Amino acid sequence: KSYYKFNSLGFRDYEHNTTKTKYRIVLLGDSFTEALSVNFDESFGNRLEKKLNIEVLNFGVGSTGTSHAYFLMRKYALQYNPDEIIYTFYPNDVADNYFYGSAPAWRQFKLENGDLIEVAATESSLMNDLMRKSFLLIFIRRELSLLKANSNTPIFFQVFEKDYNEDWEKAWLLTEKVLVKMNSELKNRSIKFKIAIIPYRTQVYPKFISDIDKYNMTYDLEKPDKMMKEICKRNNLNCIFTLDEFRENYNKTGKVLYYEHDQHWNSEGHALYAEILARSVKNGR
Repeated sequence: KSYYKFNSLGFRDYEHNTTKTKYRIVLLGDSFTEALSVNFDESFGNRLEKKLNIEVLNFGVGSTGTSHAYFLMRKYALQYNPDEIIYTFYPNDVADNYFYGSAPAWRQFKLENGDLIEVAATESSLMNDLMRKSFLLIFIRRELSLLKANSNTPIFFQVFEKDYNEDWEKAWLLTEKVLVKMNSELKNRSIKFKIAIIPYRTQVYPKFISDIDKYNMTYDLEKPDKMMKEICKRNNLNCIFTLDEFRENYNKTGKVLYYEHDQHWNSEGHALYAEILARSVKNGR
């Protein structure tokens, strides 16, 4: 069982003062960062805080991508004057950004002639409020996105397509531009910015290859990491790649650090990710 408690801002975290007394890190990301699959003290954010005796603020929100992380950063995270912001990138964030990631009630970005354009949120309404809060509507929106993606393969796995179609190329371009924008704005504020990649379980464990094999697609399990390595190198972004360490852990221990029933980490998965982040934070301070 996992027990959920949220702070006054609606995030799975305790209350924080805007005045900091120790080194402060903000976490941005999706459901892996929100960490509803484990108890709070088992989450990688809480483990990181205790391990390094620092303060970690968790702004993770499930079913969101890079664009939403940017606006959370701007609206909430910067108020807390962090020393460092870590955005935890999960490959399906690319789809969240382009195909279905921003519900009408959320601010979002779009591409116009290759330029990143900010689109204001629509006015508050009952439907928009439901789109913010209803997991059922989020699920329906995800399924409808398949029509836009024009594929019989779930969009969750299309990120592994060996050859992307035009929409996926645009999705990656939009993602890159949002990451560059985040980095630029934080650099101007003298706040460190890191992007820590989270692997799919399909990339790590042979037993889960069947998740993707059942679809008629030519896939490359390294594709998301290849794309991110190009983006990070091209834009001089500080990126933490974790796939190799998860694979090494499996080869040494034989343990699966994800749940059988969904795509998220168990407690041991959070522990390994926290260890990887802790090394990066200690080396960068």
